[in-house]
Amino acid sequence: MLVFLVIPSLKEVSSKFIIQTLSSSNCLMVYYLAVNYRCIELQEKARDFVFANFTSVVEHEDFLNLTLKEVEEWILSDEIRVRGEEDVFQAVVKWAEKRGSGDREKFFDLFRHVRLIYLSRNYVLNEIFPHPLVTNDKACTAFVLDAVKDVSSGSEECFFAQAPRNCLKTTEDCLVVCGVGKRTLCYLPAENKWYDMAEKTKGTVYYHVSASHGKLYTSNKPGPDLAMERYDPVINSWAPLMCYSGLMSSHLVTVVNFQGFLYVICRKTGNAGCVNCVYKYNPDSNLWQEVAPMNVPRAAVCAVADKETMYAIGGQANNQNSDVVEKFDSKRNSWCRVASMLEKKACPCGALLHSKIFLFGGFFSSQPIVVSLSIEMYDPGSNVWTAIQGISAPTRYFSATSFKGSIYVIGKWNQDSSDSFLRIFDVEKNEWRHCANVPRISNPIALAPLRIPRDILKTCKVAT
Repeated sequence: MLVFLVIPSLKEVSSKFIIQTLSSSNCLMVYYLAVNYRCIELQEKARDFVFANFTSVVEHEDFLNLTLKEVEEWILSDEIRVRGEEDVFQAVVKWAEKRGSGDREKFFDLFRHVRLIYLSRNYVLNEIFPHPLVTNDKACTAFVLDAVKDVSSGSEECFFAQAPRNCLKTTEDCLVVCGVGKRTLCYLPAENKWYDMAEKTKGTVYYHVSASHGKLYTSNKPGPDLAMERYDPVINSWAPLMCYSGLMSSHLVTVVNFQGFLYVICRKTGNAGCVNCVYKYNPDSNLWQEVAPMNVPRAAVCAVADKETMYAIGGQANNQNSDVVEKFDSKRNSWCRVASMLEKKACPCGALLHSKIFLFGGFFSSQPIVVSLSIEMYDPGSNVWTAIQGISAPTRYFSATSFKGSIYVIGKWNQDSSDSFLRIFDVEKNEWRHCANVPRISNPIALAPLRIPRDILKTCKVAT
């Protein structure tokens, strides 16, 4: 048969015959033969057969005898068909145990390609973490703990950074936009299209929106009747959220997800005048808790957070715009000052990307409205703010979020225009890229990333 693969006149005929004999026990051997003898059609058919039958292929000796690099190439693919990421873990374990103690030291080189974030917490902690190949290797245990921490943070970022395999993909990575009124829009970057989602229960102004544990949380306009809502993408529905009693009579509320909790920063008016309060909400237990207030009481702040730190930026203090920036230490339940912004402004919008904060817009004054057109960047490592030159920020009704390695900003880029635009800020090239025009929605000032089930999107109308 090998002779037939060498002779050009017989190669095509031989390949077609071999394709008809493909099985779980021989497809890997056929694939590598096809690679060696440059039989393109046979190579593609054998590869596709391995993808389609991966869970049974790994049971055979041909898979267990592959080199580390060859196994790595297969499990890196999005095309392998598995019942769940558990199958990939079991395949890696079988290969390592077959190879003996010498190659077991290379286990982590394969284990790091198991997409742990798509496994249940119980399976990770009860099946993977105690496994001898994992628990006896520091790199493996650190990898597991990091994955658990990423999922526990409640942020969608880890899922956007590592997509599921194609056979397991049931959701689409989207951006949800809220504004004045009940209309809710969803932007699907993969299609460059907008969709109409379920309407909110209240037609008020939504100043802040934040995703946590796969759901979206909003806070309404400033005023004594604070209300919050929660959007569940699984059922495409909004529902009122019971607020903590201390949040009533609060103004200019900011909501941000930090380490799996929602933090609400607000200004309260009472007998003691205006004071600052910060509350923590646990989405799992539906419980509220008051935490340490900022050192400099402010309203209309921009709040951003990564895995380790939450920042409160700018705002208004004593009816004056502020350049104060504070960061929150959750372990000590305390705030501390860091370097101040370059400009004093209220209601800026910001996003964290590559461990740096990018700040857009913000108001110098509200009467008349004067908006900052600059972009500032903060580097926590050096504790320094710098201005990004040569590129303008939106002029009104703006919101920003980091999403898949870029920053998306929505707002009005023309003070006199009624149209809003969604644009992508490329931090490396210092330039804007345009997205599909935003459908008509009044003052779209709340933007957040969210995974939405494909089945739900199929029932939604394309927004115009």
